[in-house]
Amino acid sequence: MPIQLPNLDNKTFDDLMKEMITSIPKHTKEWTNFNPSDPGITILELLAWISETLIYRTNRIPEESYMNFLRLIAGITLYDNTDTFHKRIINSLDDLEKGIVKKDIQSMKAEAQNFLNSKYRAVTKEDFREVTIEADLRIKRAEVFTQPEKVEIIIIPEDNNLYKDSEKTEELIKTVKKYMEPRRLIGTIIDVKMAVYTPVNLKVTLVCESYAKSETVIESVKNAISVYLNSTKGGPDGKGWPYGRNLMVYELFYVIERIKGVKYVKEIIESGKPFIEIGVKGLIDIDMENIEVIIEVETGE
Repeated sequence: MPIQLPNLDNKTFDDLMKEMITSIPKHTKEWTNFNPSDPGITILELLAWISETLIYRTNRIPEESYMNFLRLIAGITLYDNTDTFHKRIINSLDDLEKGIVKKDIQSMKAEAQNFLNSKYRAVTKEDFREVTIEADLRIKRAEVFTQPEKVEIIIIPEDNNLYKDSEKTEELIKTVKKYMEPRRLIGTIIDVKMAVYTPVNLKVTLVCESYAKSETVIESVKNAISVYLNSTKGGPDGKGWPYGRNLMVYELFYVIERIKGVKYVKEIIESGKPFIEIGVKGLIDIDMENIEVIIEVETGE
């Protein structure tokens, strides 16, 4: 909600004249001619005109204040020549200060609004998320957690295996920090981290329909599980597995039994043990090689 500025310009020339003339008897009884022809009234009119002008100016924000605000939000000392919006506001400031463009308050307001509407400045959680993804093409998703003393940014690359390479991980973290530095608000502490992953190994035992081809079903099951647990396009909503969310076995039953050719799932075990829920720290690290599918033939009794 914008701050409502008080209206200081609330007295007209006539208001000021009326107040001054009304107060004359309080100071002297000898002044009785209040007509415009009286020299004293002429002096009061001059004072009223000057007062009205001063009140009008007091009610307005000086042009230089708008210039200073543009300098503040642009952060000239942190000039980033790679950002289109930053280049635009810096060039506008330069033209205004050199007198190439006339200082117009409405134009300066528009420039400030355009810059603030861009995602150059990271203020909200969504801003931090979008700016982090912009920092490097390898980043496909970011999770942002706000704490009283800092903003924690979790990098989630498209390649799950990137987190295993400490050198590339450190390089990516530095890239995000550097990109975020001129975009964060002064005093905001940024803590950038690589996502943590929980390795999961699954063994699925199922029964197929009589018409189904085993090879096709196995491939479909592995692919469906890999996609559902994927860090950037998995999860219930297809936007990536929710960070830190545990995996329930019934979810996998649901995903698998929707596949054409699967009659029902007999059992799912993880690392050799049946489970109801897998505690996930961060995201799930799984690929086709970590999924074993066994098809059993249904026997009649």
